[in-house]
Amino acid sequence: MKKLILGLLSSFAYLLRIALLIAAFLWISSCKHSNSVNDGGKTHDEYILMPEFAQGYRIINEGGTNVLEITDPLNRGRLLGRFTLTDEKSGNANSSDYTKAIEVPVKQFIALSSTQWGMLMLLGASHSIVGISEAPFVQDSGMRSMLDRGEVVEVARDGFFRYELLSTFPGAVMLYSPDAAGLPAPIGDLSLKPVPWPDFTEPHPLGRAEWIRLAGYLSGNQRMADSIFSAIKSEYLDLMQLAATAEKRPKVFSDKMFAGQWYVPGGKSYIARIFEDAGAEYVFSDLDATGSIPLDPEAILARAIDAEFWRVPHAGDLGGYMGLLAENQVYGKFAAFRNHGVIYCNTRESAYFERGPIEPHKVLADFIAIFHPEILPDHKPRYHYLLK
Repeated sequence: MKKLILGLLSSFAYLLRIALLIAAFLWISSCKHSNSVNDGGKTHDEYILMPEFAQGYRIINEGGTNVLEITDPLNRGRLLGRFTLTDEKSGNANSSDYTKAIEVPVKQFIALSSTQWGMLMLLGASHSIVGISEAPFVQDSGMRSMLDRGEVVEVARDGFFRYELLSTFPGAVMLYSPDAAGLPAPIGDLSLKPVPWPDFTEPHPLGRAEWIRLAGYLSGNQRMADSIFSAIKSEYLDLMQLAATAEKRPKVFSDKMFAGQWYVPGGKSYIARIFEDAGAEYVFSDLDATGSIPLDPEAILARAIDAEFWRVPHAGDLGGYMGLLAENQVYGKFAAFRNHGVIYCNTRESAYFERGPIEPHKVLADFIAIFHPEILPDHKPRYHYLLK
């Protein structure tokens, strides 16, 4: 009897192990093949577009409907906008609020930032751009030609909107850079579809460039956008690996005085990240900020006086080293000034603000060639070069 009982127990244990193995296999298989994700307590069928580096957007599928969510890259819990994405067949049937529904591909864009219309032009979607802002500052020859021919009009300048002109584009998707003030109230009375576009707050250089994937989805050029970003990402990461082989990391600081204050990029900012990826040591890397912070000139001198390089972006001609010194005698105290280590970016002539965010790999290459000329000896500067 004892042997019989032991035999039954052994058989039961064996069958139990088999059952547990089967259950585990089924559980793993179901997890592996399920597209559903849980995000902040909400379960979605799947991600339609989930960026790798950008933190400010995503497209999810909810019950068969694609939804675009725009979030604050600096505060992922803050939703800036939510839009139902429809096609020509379904129209706005899936949205209870017309202003929150966007038909894709978008037929008319009003792009209030140069990076927005710059991405659309790179994707071959210039025909869909009907309005921009700050036309006098446009550097791109293609956009200038469209403005001259009247194919694109200036709808805003210096923060003031031309509401009557905007009203002639009913249903147009208006991409704008969100800020604390928000859009003027009269915009809400127009039949536009404002979409916040906080690409400029992305702290990672590839995060800013990855907004081209959303521009591609909205304009109907998703494959091209993915291909362009993939090439940008690959070149950026390859260059970063090259810079990591450098034996020395020179010190660098950035910007210059304005209205009695010196605004320096925070240690978690876009430019601080590029300095690091280019193989340099940013002297204010410990400042826990993604934006710029005003400091007194004395504080700058205390940290940056011996730095080998000094980056100066400026809209126009600096007038060389003598021009800098004439602007402020303090500049002459920096080793970077005395040893001709000033890195100059003429933001007006180079179209840095139009193209730079879409070309972080070229910005990175400029800095690597300056910090470590032995790594990229044949590099031709695109945005930054040593001041003569």
